[in-house]
Formats: sequence, C-alpha cells, structure tokens
Amino acid sequence: MIAVLSPDCSLRDKAEVVRLVEGYGLRVQVSETDEASLVAVIGQGGEAIAEVLRAHHAVREVRTDAPPYTLVAREQRPDGSRIRIDGFAIGGDEIVVMAGPCAVESRDGILAAARAVAAGGGRILRGGAFKPRTSPYSFQGLGEEGLELLAEARAETGLSVVTEVVATAEVPVVAELADVLQGAHFLHARFDVASTTGGRQEKGEGPCHGGGARSACSPAGGSLNRFGRNGGSEHLVR
Repeated sequence: MIAVLSPDCSLRDKAEVVRLVEGYGLRVQVSETDEASLVAVIGQGGEAIAEVLRAHHAVREVRTDAPPYTLVAREQRPDGSRIRIDGFAIGGDEIVVMAGPCAVESRDGILAAARAVAAGGGRILRGGAFKPRTSPYSFQGLGEEGLELLAEARAETGLSVVTEVVATAEVPVVAELADVLQGAHFLHARFDVASTTGGRQEKGEGPCHGGGARSACSPAGGSLNRFGRNGGSEHLVR
C-alpha cells in the first residue's frame, strides 16, 4: 500500500504520517517524485489502516493495490531512480560506461586499463580485488593491495571505481577505498552480505553529504552498492 502525500505538505506533515504508520507496528519507505511524496507501507495488515491514512490532511490518495515489493516497484518510483557518483548519474539520460579487467592482477596492468578506459570515454573503472575460487590453488585476488591499486588508478585518471565484495568482513575496507560496491548474482542468497551493506546506508536522496552508502538493486542478477567518500543513500531498479 502506498500513501501519496500532497505536494505542498510540510516536513512536519510527512513525519506525522510516518509516525502514524509506525504506530501500528508497520514500516515505511519514503520516496520523492517531482509531483508528490510517496510513503510505502511495509508489513502484513497495512490495508487495515487505509481509512486512517485517508483521513489525514496531508494524504492526497491511498493506493491499496500497490505491489508488496515496494523497494523495487515502479509505483514507488514512477520517474525512475538515479545514483549520483562524483558529478554524474547512473540511470539518467547519459550512458555511463564501466570497464576494466575482471581481476586486478598488477599495478602496470590496472593503470594501463584505467588509462584506456578514460581515453575511451568511460566514467567508471571496474576491477576485482577479492576473487573467490573453488580451488585453494587458484588466484584469489590481490585483496587490499588490489584496492590500493584501484585507488591509485582513480587518482591518476579521475575515474570512479567499482569493485566486488563477496563477504561481510570485506565491506568496511572496500567501502573506504571504492566508489561503487558490486555484488554478483550468487550473492543474492547471501543475506548477511546484503544486510551488512544495507546497514551502512543513510536515509535520504539526491547529492551525497556526509558518510553513508548509495545502493542499487537489480533483481535480474547484479547489484551495486554506492559507498561514499561523499555519502547518502538511494535505491535503483534497473
């Protein structure tokens, strides 16, 4: 269920609606569009308070037929989502190219790749520092050394950096050195990793300020979590 707030409602009104919903033991997900604020009601039995919400002066409309998967529902973000990274946005009119090697294997290799990506018009350098393998004898990635090489490549070329995280213990160090945190499709069953990355997020939208994370979830198989040297948080469906 989604409550559509009047476009001229105040921040106090929005807070009242949120407290009203939470008072019934339900959770909320708030998003903004150009025309209104949307308050998604999350939890079993939300429809029971539909009339209570309709009676609030700040509520313009209550949609009881909204899908239960509010975080990824088009109804929750009719205008689409944008993740802003260092002065550009993923999900806008610009096609943002991310390119680079599967794994960071050497300083010379990643710097050469970064220069090629920048020269070709790319905006984000990709490269894996942690590379889990089924065999203990296979290359497992350079780990933190790989992250430092990615940071060096960013400093030289001005590219943002995306790299993969595969375990909860990696989240803090990767978040410190990378701009975008990547989760492979096989991690969609690893709820501990999702919870750890999600727990770093701050509520909010728009340009980043302070610490925190931006995240984008793709039900098709890949996910990106934007961790800031700049901060903020936002969900994106692609």
